[in-house]
Amino acid sequence: MRKLLPFIAIGGAGILLLMLSRGQAAKNLKVYFRDIIIKPKGGISIPDLIARFNIVNGSNTALKIRSLVGDLSINGNILSSVQALDELLIPANGTTIINVKLETSSFNLVSTLVNLISQKRGFTAKFEGTINSQGVLIPISQSIRMF
Repeated sequence: MRKLLPFIAIGGAGILLLMLSRGQAAKNLKVYFRDIIIKPKGGISIPDLIARFNIVNGSNTALKIRSLVGDLSINGNILSSVQALDELLIPANGTTIINVKLETSSFNLVSTLVNLISQKRGFTAKFEGTINSQGVLIPISQSIRMF
């Protein structure tokens, strides 16, 4: 048993080092809120709203994204909660675009559209949330000006 103790210690240290290096790589992950697109369904049904995000992995390690969650607001009014819970692998030194369908009530959507039409100017879309990569929660707070 004493002969195995150094091997167990070295193996444990190696696993700990691997976990720490992946956690550090996850901290280098960059998430950019790109835009909101409208996908018509056809007919008189309400179109789908899609939020698009760029995820940039600047590390030499492939990273697994476990979730992207948060709230999307238009001119300060919350439009929808965003939940992307599918796991996704971001390649080392790579970029991936994530499209997330927004689940919003018809009332929120119609009232937001009426406000935007009455203002006759562009709007600011803001996303506030987190992304979970390798067990590390990375906060995201970004605004974009549209139109």
